[in-house]
Amino acid sequence: MSTKEEKVVNAILKYRNFLFLILVSVIALIMRLKLFSFQSYDFRIFLLPWYETIEKLGGIKALN
Repeated sequence: MSTKEEKVVNAILKYRNFLFLILVSVIALIMRLKLFSFQSYDFRIFLLPWYETIEKLGGIKALN
């Protein structure tokens, strides 16, 4: 292995926890963006009507 390759390998090993954290964060962000428009059954049945009522009554003012 050349010295450049050794430096790269050593850098990866030195920062492997940080690189793992970045990788997991990027994967989580991609998954969140892909599933952003997904609405589960319980959301549609229970929460969406409640949210629509609050929105129709003026947002925060409806929570008085």
